[in-house]
Formats: sequence, structure tokens, C-alpha cells
Amino acid sequence: MLHVTNTLDSTADAMPARRQGSGALRLVLSNEFGLAVLIAIAFTAFAISLPGFTSPFSLFTIGRQIGIDTMIGLAMMAVIVTGGLDLSVGAVGVCTAMVFGWLAQMMGVPLPIAIPMAILFGASLGFINGYTVVRSGVHSFIITLASMSIFFGIMIFLTKAQAFNELPPEVTQWGKMRLFGKVSVLLVVTLVVCAALSVFYRFTTLGRQMLAQALRAEGLSLPSEDPAEADSDDPAAVKNAANAASVWQQLTRWSGSRTATELLVDIGLGRKIAVIVAKRMAQLLAEQGTRPDAVTLTLGHFAADENAPRQGVVFIDGGQEGTVRLATCCRPIPGDPITGYLGKGEGLLVHTADCHTGRRLFERDSERWMHVEWAEEPVRAFETGLVVMVVNGKGALAQVATAISQAEADITQIDMGHEKGTESAELRLLVSVRDRAHLADVMRALRRSASVMKVSRVKP
Repeated sequence: MLHVTNTLDSTADAMPARRQGSGALRLVLSNEFGLAVLIAIAFTAFAISLPGFTSPFSLFTIGRQIGIDTMIGLAMMAVIVTGGLDLSVGAVGVCTAMVFGWLAQMMGVPLPIAIPMAILFGASLGFINGYTVVRSGVHSFIITLASMSIFFGIMIFLTKAQAFNELPPEVTQWGKMRLFGKVSVLLVVTLVVCAALSVFYRFTTLGRQMLAQALRAEGLSLPSEDPAEADSDDPAAVKNAANAASVWQQLTRWSGSRTATELLVDIGLGRKIAVIVAKRMAQLLAEQGTRPDAVTLTLGHFAADENAPRQGVVFIDGGQEGTVRLATCCRPIPGDPITGYLGKGEGLLVHTADCHTGRRLFERDSERWMHVEWAEEPVRAFETGLVVMVVNGKGALAQVATAISQAEADITQIDMGHEKGTESAELRLLVSVRDRAHLADVMRALRRSASVMKVSRVKP
């Protein structure tokens, strides 16, 4: 066990100084600190330029709106940190509010009982979504898109779209309550929930549970990050502990975390994506000879056969908003060979395999690259760039737009340039397509247009 501990210590000492920096420096360099500075600057600018901005009523209104919006964001965050999406947050919120109104106004249930009952009802709707996603294997984007319509429809049918406007006066008074004459009580409640969630994510085993669940999808079990847990009298256990320690060392270096505990905390807080970290750990375990277990694969909701997703591969379907981004330098679309770069706390950035920007990143930091592939059924359209050379004449832009529309694609952005008085003009377009085959159809439709001289895809 002494050998394993010394290995951990020597590796920590060899880590670059930038990863051993103080907590204050890490805070200053974080995205969250930058956002806080921008908000402070904007608030100061408005306070100086608008005399009524800091009035008690204005601060109360702003605080109440921030409290409501932040609470909605927290509801979305709980799903996004797991790599999913929940489109039904609004529908669940409306249903919960309507159930509370029915209990408090129609049934006369006391508020101390009606409030937790309504919250429990909303939680049950969330459970229905989660259970359906886990059992069916369908992406949460599809499940919650359907449940959103179902929940809304049922609630409108039951209430006949009638509002509950005779609630007990305590409800209205609570919503209008001010602390110190300026602060909305809704903002205070939201801050309390934020603090509670922070404690929950930081001081519980949520990050470890999320990573363990993601590893089960790879047919693997999560190794212990503490080598001291191994039985020193068992040589096999000591060897396994040494291997596990090596995996955790490589994983923390790759993720930019200082320790395994910090990595697990970051996963729990949503700064790191559990499924992507699990893919990297699976690669490291495979290098040591660890193979997927069929039983664990079944528990991870994947069949243990040759058609199951391979170890170390992240599948991109376009539904991982907030956790997976497509690089704007090369704008990959389904059908393009792709690779993924995991930024520190920034999620997975997907480049095309031939992207020059991606290659430069790879040369600087090759350990942070992952094998990614397109899912068989992407859930949305994707943007890519086109350069279209047209005859500089009347109606050319209309013909281009018509050709793209007939190919069942959309123009999301257009730059017409400034070539006045010339025979030709260059149009730079962003078009929304399903995949490379669809893009080829769009380009063929453009080439058939009489006003188009040349069309090509933008490459970095």
C-alpha cells in the first residue's frame, strides 16, 4: 500500500503548476466569475444612466423576476447535468400551480398542506418522465416533448382553461412580501434553494453515482478512488488498487481536476459531463485489460452484443444542448467524420476530422480528445455554411432562396457582401440541413438555378 500512496504523491507533485493553483485564482479564471463581473458592470451602468433603476419598486420587481427565472433554470439544470433535456418543465410547473389552486380554492385545503401536496404532484410528473426515459431508452428530448403536450392537454381539459382567481389572501400577500422594503421573498426562497442544491451536489455522493451509472452503460463498475480501501494482505487487491489509482490519476489530469474528489464534485455540479468522463475512464480501463461485463451492460440498459455501442464512443444526436456543442469553425453535420474535444468545464466541442482549428488544438492538448460518432437518428437539423457565386442581377437572391426552399432546407443567415457594379456577387449562407445527403440535394438544387454560377461548402 506504501507503493500506491507514493505513486499518488509523486504524480500530484509532477502536475503542472497551473493545476495546483490556489482556489482564489481558479475562481477568478472561471466562467462563473466572468459572468458575475459582467452582471455587476451592467447593473452599475443601468444604475448610473437610469435614475429610477435602483428605486425600491424596481429592485423588488427585478428580484422577483430573477427568482422565478432562476428557479426554472435550476429545474433544467438537474436534467442537463445528466446529459438530457426536459422540455416539459413549463408544463409541469403549470400543472403544479393548477393543482395547488384547485386544492386551496376549490377544496379548501389549508396552505401548509396544499403546498407540499402540489409539490408532490409535480414531482410525480417528473418521475413519470424519468421512468419512461430509463425504461424505453428513448432520448429525454423526445419523451419530454410528448409529455409536455400531454400534461398541458390534460390540465386544460380538466380545468376548462379557467384560472383560479379566488385564492386565499395569504398567497397574494406572500407574493408581494418585501424584505427591507426592496427584496422579494421569492428571490430569498430561490437563493435558499440554490444553497441547498450546492450542498447537496458538493457534499453527497451524487457525482460518484452519476459517474457509476454512466460507466454501467459501458459494462464497467466504478473503481475506488481511495487505494487505502484495499486489503493489504491480498496481493490481488493491492494490484487492483494500484491500477485503480493509476486510472484516477490519468483521469484527473485529463479532466483538469486536481483530485478525484474534485472531479466527482464537478460532475455533481454539472461542470463535467458524467457520460463523457465515463467514456474516458472506459478507455483507460480498457488499456489496463479491463473488459465490459455482460451483466453490468444489461444493468446499464444496453444489450451485450456486437451491435451495442462501443466503448469510448460518444454518440451525437443534436439533443445534448448545453453539454455538447458543434464547433462554428467547421460546422459539422451528420455524415461528416468528427472528433470531440473536452474543454475544462465547457462540455464537449465537436469538430470535423479535417478541421484545421481542431488539428491545432489536438497538437497542443491531445489527451482531451475523444472518439465521437453521429447517432443513427439525430433529433434536429444542423447548420453549415455555403458560398454561392451568383450573377449580379435582379431576382438572383430570390432564385437562391427558392432553390433552397424546394430542397426542404432553411436559410438561417445570409451575408450578401458589397460587390456593386460587378457581373457576379458572392453570397455566404448558413443553411439548416439534416445531414450530408440533404446538403448535397441543396447544392444540386442551387446549381440548377439559372442565376447560380458556383456553389461550395465553407471549410475552415
